[in-house]
Amino acid sequence: FHHINDLELYKDKLYISAISKSGNFYNDFLDGVIYELDYQNSNTLVPVLEGLLFQHAIKKFNDTLIFLNSFNGDVLNIANENIVNLPGFIRGLDCQGDLLYIGQSRHRRLEKAKKYFNGISMESGIYVVDIETKMYKFILMPEMCDIFAIQIIENFDNNE
Repeated sequence: FHHINDLELYKDKLYISAISKSGNFYNDFLDGVIYELDYQNSNTLVPVLEGLLFQHAIKKFNDTLIFLNSFNGDVLNIANENIVNLPGFIRGLDCQGDLLYIGQSRHRRLEKAKKYFNGISMESGIYVVDIETKMYKFILMPEMCDIFAIQIIENFDNNE
């Protein structure tokens, strides 16, 4: 009922992304939360960010944690600072150097989204975001699809 989306170990703590703090996800009550669990010293879940909308993909990036506040297209850090905003429902995140790779899926809650946005991208694809300039390129997927995760795989040469 809490709809846990992602887990990430960072500095001896476990971070847990839950779409619904109250457990009312299936009643369409959106009260997303990211919990911190210091599993070496206690078993207490401490909410570190609340009031999120369909957050996904907690990742380590440049000595902090970042995640996707998917419904409104925000990439946030654990201090709740906005890194970049994108025009669709974002899910799936990986980092390499100063680049973020972020998936965008079709928006399944259009009526609710229309209350928040003037325009909504319905394309599916992958954003490549330069974190320094906040500029991005969008790689369109040929068919409308749902992207749930992204993982960058390093190129390698078998001769090395």
